[in-house]
Amino acid sequence: MENAIVKSEENLLSERKRNAFCSKVTGSIEEKKELFNALEKCDLLLKDVVGQEITVKDVYIEKYEKVDEDSGEVRTKFRTILFDVNGTSYATGSYGIANVIEKMIMVFGKPTWENGIPVRVEQKKIDNNRTSLTLTLI
Repeated sequence: MENAIVKSEENLLSERKRNAFCSKVTGSIEEKKELFNALEKCDLLLKDVVGQEITVKDVYIEKYEKVDEDSGEVRTKFRTILFDVNGTSYATGSYGIANVIEKMIMVFGKPTWENGIPVRVEQKKIDNNRTSLTLTLI
């Protein structure tokens, strides 16, 4: 039996349009395993550490499009993972965090930020019914 790539209208990979940025440098196989595992399952959800301080060293941001099942509209979504100076990973799908990381990169340059940037994880109200996560520099 021959291995071959089969073209299909139902090919999962053809449906995935993603752009990603990752600042975490991986040289050894162990570092690559750590990154891969963090991308699959983070240590903590960022929403679970609201009010706490972390020192961000590296970031992973993935931009992708998803079809809203109710409206059929294609929406841009972000998956962001923050890595602190201790290697702990924090995941979020918050647009607010992707936006604030973009601003941090404009001000501080692209990570890796060797000594890290101390931030406080906060939740802000954006209208009557919704909130968004953000980071405040400390």
